[in-house]
Amino acid sequence: FNSNVGVSGFSHTYLFKRNAYLKTNIGISGQYNNIITNKIDSSFNNTNFIIPEYRQETQNIRYTFNSTFNKKFNSRDFFNIGINLELYKSSFVDSINNLFGKNTFITLRNYKGSTSLLRSFSQWQHKFSDNFLFNIGINYQYFLLNQSSAIEPRFGIKYNINQKQSISLGSGLHSQIQPAYIYFASEMQNGIRQETNKNLDFTKSSHIVASYENNFSANFRLKTEIYYQYIYNAPVKNYPNTFSALNLGADFFSPNISNLVSKGNGYNYGIEITLEKFYNKGYYFLFTTSLFESKYKASDNITRNTAFNGNYVFNLLGGKEIKIKDRHTFSVDLRGVFSGGKRYSPINLEESISQKTEVRDLTKAYQFQYSDYFRLDIKP
Repeated sequence: FNSNVGVSGFSHTYLFKRNAYLKTNIGISGQYNNIITNKIDSSFNNTNFIIPEYRQETQNIRYTFNSTFNKKFNSRDFFNIGINLELYKSSFVDSINNLFGKNTFITLRNYKGSTSLLRSFSQWQHKFSDNFLFNIGINYQYFLLNQSSAIEPRFGIKYNINQKQSISLGSGLHSQIQPAYIYFASEMQNGIRQETNKNLDFTKSSHIVASYENNFSANFRLKTEIYYQYIYNAPVKNYPNTFSALNLGADFFSPNISNLVSKGNGYNYGIEITLEKFYNKGYYFLFTTSLFESKYKASDNITRNTAFNGNYVFNLLGGKEIKIKDRHTFSVDLRGVFSGGKRYSPINLEESISQKTEVRDLTKAYQFQYSDYFRLDIKP
């Protein structure tokens, strides 16, 4: 695996006379990946034999332009409006070895081209009082590849109970395009390779979040959030199957999944708790915990765990600084993570032996769970 990344850009701010300014950013970023995957057949004349399996070469260049106008009308009203244009220039070529032990590769995807994503937004913030804040806004997205669009209204309120405590509530719609390799997945139809996923819609979700924050001392903060997210228009197979794009990213490869339609759904809900000790008297710490449930429904209309449904995550970050005489200090930082394991589908051993490659038992998709994950890092 070989990867190279580059980023460049600049920013400009123009100040108007009456409590307003315009901020504009222009940037370019690029990424190049080259993946070579081989198998080892230990049964070939009782010696290890390297068999080419998969090849991938991708190049993505993204040009971005965004500009935001911000206006403060008075002490209670603030307004901003903006536009964001992203131009994607991509090359995605991959192939797989079709004959066991032979260097005969079949092309999976071979795309070279460009497309754009246009986003715009406006937002108004109003303070009914020093303790009551209200935000309302709307976002719009348009994807030039297939002319799909999304309108996303959002709102949020925050109420300060007193100088130390506050509550807030937010809700809205959010949309995102699919990974590029999903749009350009292909299959052979009547001897011609066809790209079957180009008309996929945005994956969309509806969120609601409620939170409580308590700065119960000068150096401590406690924050609790509960949330619910309903996801729809997720890519799934156009016939009964367990696949859903909501599980993408759980593995270290880009699957060539064709014949997808935007008809899947899912949901996430949970609670997050954060306890923070700001740096004071030579030490600090941040403890977060998340308890959650994550489910999806594919084209077979069965609700299952997503691959990411570990149910809990605990994080601890902290540090201590010790003075040694007047001119020297010794510091130590600690970071710990404990989380539930990802979900997986068990291996179908008989089919794997027959096909000489890994085959998962999708009748038990994501019914099993890996062991809990624990990691502790200490940096002196």
